[in-house]
Amino acid sequence: MSVLGRLVRSTVLLTAAVVLTRYGTKKDHPGNDSKYDPETLEARKTALYGKRMLWMGSSFSAGTGSGGITLCDYLTHINSMEIINESLAHSYLSSVTQNSAVKRFRSSLALVSHTDYLVIEISPIDAEMTPGTVSEGFDRFTFRIKTTIGALEYLIAYARDLWDPEIILFTLPYCSDPSYERLIGQVHEVSEKWNVHLIDMYHDRELENPDPVKRSLYMTDITHPTKAGLRDWIVPYMQKKLLNIAGGR
Repeated sequence: MSVLGRLVRSTVLLTAAVVLTRYGTKKDHPGNDSKYDPETLEARKTALYGKRMLWMGSSFSAGTGSGGITLCDYLTHINSMEIINESLAHSYLSSVTQNSAVKRFRSSLALVSHTDYLVIEISPIDAEMTPGTVSEGFDRFTFRIKTTIGALEYLIAYARDLWDPEIILFTLPYCSDPSYERLIGQVHEVSEKWNVHLIDMYHDRELENPDPVKRSLYMTDITHPTKAGLRDWIVPYMQKKLLNIAGGR
């Protein structure tokens, strides 16, 4: 992205942040009105109809900014599918904490009988941990799971051993975070190595960056969407990307 492009996007984020501080992440945010509930969208029979999806994420996927209503709730309603949302706010991929994705996977998610898809959120907080490097091998017992990349490779390898699902990684939208941007670069390497899908909202210009007025409705801060932000901004984009993947199965 050009320097000018980064400046424009950063200006939008900073301008919006001034407005967002009035509401925090509370349910009284205007973007969390019931008129933005999942049920306001039309349910239809799609390529995802009847499928099961296991979804692992942090605050973005746990609905921190939307009163607990999640991206998964919208996708479940639209597609009449089952999504097991195992997202937990403030959790990391790497195994350095008790609530990490690796430890949750080992303790309970590995007991899931099957899943057609595994979706993994790459969160900005994952950039706070030691990133690690992409390994040369494919044996999950050799990955350094206390690093973010090692944990991600471990989850991919473990899921393939258990279910061999379609695996989808995704990033959050642009949030002007250099450490996160560097991590995303490594996630692209993981995607290529393992031949898994990557939905890179951070860099994809197809996901139009909303103007400050819309962003104040769509977001509670620079990373957490409201119900309005999910329904009218994130969901249409993710629905299109997921259907493109489902259609290729």
